[in-house]
Amino acid sequence: MRKSTLAKLSLIFSCCSPITPLFIGSIGGIVCGHMAMNEFRRDPGLVGKKMAMWGLIIGYVSIPLAFLSGYFILRILGH
Repeated sequence: MRKSTLAKLSLIFSCCSPITPLFIGSIGGIVCGHMAMNEFRRDPGLVGKKMAMWGLIIGYVSIPLAFLSGYFILRILGH
């Protein structure tokens, strides 16, 4: 059984999204996650579908959280 490299990348990018500027990690995680899910549809023998799903979930959740945290930081600073 082969593991999907795109699924691994999706999870890694999404987990690194809080430390990357401009949501680069989230966007990379989402793109790689969708590409991995497409790869799983074509080759059902691949392993790592849960990694791709978690990469997508973390990527999609981190974008609104980053906007909310930025909003509250600006509110606290009074701008």
